[in-house]
Amino acid sequence: MTLRSVVVAPGRHTAWFGYGAGDTPAREVTLPGRGDPVGGDLSAFSRHLCFQPGTVVFQDLPGLTPEAFTALLRDHGWKTTDAAIEHQSGWWTCTQDEREVHVSVRAWQTSREPFLDDAAPAAMARRLAWWHDTTGQPYRTSLGVATVATILASLREMGDGKDKGVPTLVLRDWDAKTKVMGQGDIHYRTTKPHNAETVWQWDMRSAYLASAAQAYLAYGPLRNTGNLPADTNTGPAAGYYRIIVDDAFRLVLNPNRIERDGSTWCTHEMIRYLRELGHAPLTVDSWTARTSGRLLRTWAEWWRDLQAGHPRQGEYLKAGYAQAFGMMASPGGLLYRRDWNHAIEDRTRVSLLRRIGRLDARYPVLRINVDAVQFAEGTYADRDAIAEMIGEGPHIGNMKFEGMKPWDKPKKRKR
Repeated sequence: MTLRSVVVAPGRHTAWFGYGAGDTPAREVTLPGRGDPVGGDLSAFSRHLCFQPGTVVFQDLPGLTPEAFTALLRDHGWKTTDAAIEHQSGWWTCTQDEREVHVSVRAWQTSREPFLDDAAPAAMARRLAWWHDTTGQPYRTSLGVATVATILASLREMGDGKDKGVPTLVLRDWDAKTKVMGQGDIHYRTTKPHNAETVWQWDMRSAYLASAAQAYLAYGPLRNTGNLPADTNTGPAAGYYRIIVDDAFRLVLNPNRIERDGSTWCTHEMIRYLRELGHAPLTVDSWTARTSGRLLRTWAEWWRDLQAGHPRQGEYLKAGYAQAFGMMASPGGLLYRRDWNHAIEDRTRVSLLRRIGRLDARYPVLRINVDAVQFAEGTYADRDAIAEMIGEGPHIGNMKFEGMKPWDKPKKRKR
């Protein structure tokens, strides 16, 4: 068994050790150093455990400040930055020789993490060990950050661990260059009256995860390529395109992203879809990369299998990848690729549009909310017909019938 995590209650001089081996329960241990709960416990870890586990959580360190705790870690030979103090996250990344340990003080965390909030110390140690054992990476900071670490590990494996084989993971100074965006999620509601109290609803299974597996993502940094024609034999280069909106394809675009001059920015995923429909949009500007590929396909398929193999923890795995994709659009993170985030969003939008395009006039869409689609109720034959047209199935990216949902009628405006 491998020690993966430790949860410490300094006031009780007690720790719970979590092991990454199946359902092995956490082991409760009494620590030495009863005369000094803080220094004694910390010294015990430094001297006896050497911070071998991937994650160490202190429930509280009474009488100690974050600044003093940072100094104490350094006194024990650990290297750590001041990020925990600057961001007030309550998490430290400590390194010594080839060891890396993520340390947290629960009482100092400004935002509580659902993954740990409802867990007693023993359960917390086991849950942290489960994450490390299952994903191959120690838990750190939040579900999103911990998931990003698994994405980075996958990308480095793809490049054999060599920097030259790893995609550009941070777009430095990108925001200083331009504020381009993709088309984003779909939010649509019919303007025709619908008097029924309930409707049928289908949701796409793990929509963003499925899109991450299929989306073509830029390998290197983006560069300004001007009015690069998007209609090429090899497919559009990965990146952003500013196109002139034509009435022939206006309805598939996000009306909130169309600028006053009649242009809009979209990613190559939307350009590819417009070409499928037979359109050749006029490009007036672009930011693209020289090479691209389905960079997250291996990782997304592996994460899909994790969800299938751990249904009880599926909510944490799903929240992890959702947060990770959102963090791609946040400067200063471990993986800042805003273009990847927008490409995945546009891929999800396009996938839903393709499915809706298979429907015939008998089944008008009443409402779309990101990846959920609602229709008027009908017969069993109608339900089966809709299911076949939009691709109902058991796999990620397939549609799932959610049954009847209440139809929230538009509220009348007060005069």
